[in-house]
Amino acid sequence: DPGPIGAMLMRVRDITPGLPYVLAFMRTPINVGKWAFQRGPITSLISPENINALLHAAENPAGRDRALAKMALGSAVGAWIAYKVTEGVITGTGPEAKTKRTNMRNLGWSPNAARVGADFFSYARGFDPLGIVVGAIADFVEMGSQLPQDSPWWQRWGIEFPLIATQAIGHQVINKTYMQGLADFIDAVKDPDEKSRKLAMGFARSLVPTLIRDVAKQIDPEVKHITSVLEAMKAGVPGWSKTIAPNQNHLTGEIIYYPPGWGPDILSPVSITMLKDDPVLARIVLYDMAIASPGDYLGGRRVAAVLLREPTPQDGVFIDGWTRKRLIDLATQEVRDGSGRTLHQHLGEFVRTWDALAADDQPSPRMQESKFLEAYHKYYDQAEARLLDERKDLKGAIETKRA
Repeated sequence: DPGPIGAMLMRVRDITPGLPYVLAFMRTPINVGKWAFQRGPITSLISPENINALLHAAENPAGRDRALAKMALGSAVGAWIAYKVTEGVITGTGPEAKTKRTNMRNLGWSPNAARVGADFFSYARGFDPLGIVVGAIADFVEMGSQLPQDSPWWQRWGIEFPLIATQAIGHQVINKTYMQGLADFIDAVKDPDEKSRKLAMGFARSLVPTLIRDVAKQIDPEVKHITSVLEAMKAGVPGWSKTIAPNQNHLTGEIIYYPPGWGPDILSPVSITMLKDDPVLARIVLYDMAIASPGDYLGGRRVAAVLLREPTPQDGVFIDGWTRKRLIDLATQEVRDGSGRTLHQHLGEFVRTWDALAADDQPSPRMQESKFLEAYHKYYDQAEARLLDERKDLKGAIETKRA
């Protein structure tokens, strides 16, 4: 039973044009959210259902006992999960910053997963509503660690903790596949210039049935670098997906693949990723270095999906996925330094040199980031020059825009 509020929301969804697409599924996330809210380590204490059961204990003793069990179990299990989050054994959603998130995933980190040794086992699919509770606790701990430490106790327990607890559950629910349409819609409303394309791509992706998309991943497990609405649809169709350029690690040039499943990939709700033994990627993550992957524009800044201004000479020229792949291949494989080292090898030499120094003699984290960025831009500048020599049409388009 979704309850009176859930029923009202579903009625609003049904009578509002466009909302049935954005909120294709409502009963499942509402029920999952209610289940998680009643059993969360903090939300169980403020759950209206639990409070109502305690207030009417004389009329319904069994209901009171169930409410107390939810509150006690939620607090006990929540404390254990929170402890494991602080140890790094359980992960939540992770950082929202795209560059930091990309660098962490390149190292092998996985969101909403349990770590066993060097392996991350995802609990994001197939374990709801328990998975939402675990993920919400992990998000709560991650967000709570960023709160100011000098807040008065009444503000921390009366406002901040309940607020981030509710936000953590909402974050977990809205990031589920059945809520992706709503998540994309909210992003597009907040940032139409940048996120409207993602909303359109999500709609195009939804036109391909899930089973067909899963089969396409089995045949072609590369993660695709999608740049258009048509490509979003093609990426989910077996055979057609091979016409879309793969995504790559922008430091090593390695193609990125969907993680394998625990058991038959097409049936398993658990995906497995392995933490890499890579000193370069580990150093970037450790010091939160702002080394972003190349975008889809050359010779200028990125142009928004919905351009709400006049074009300027500072705007870049769009490149398709295969051109971007060629740029990354040049920068990571073909461009070499004076000693014949690739970009990744060059950065690795920095790490080895610094690690050989005494701790007090090592450069500061920001100095190390500066040296990494300097080398990164040097390699990619040379790669861009070579690419423009190969692609006279692209070079001409950039020169025309700048004229």
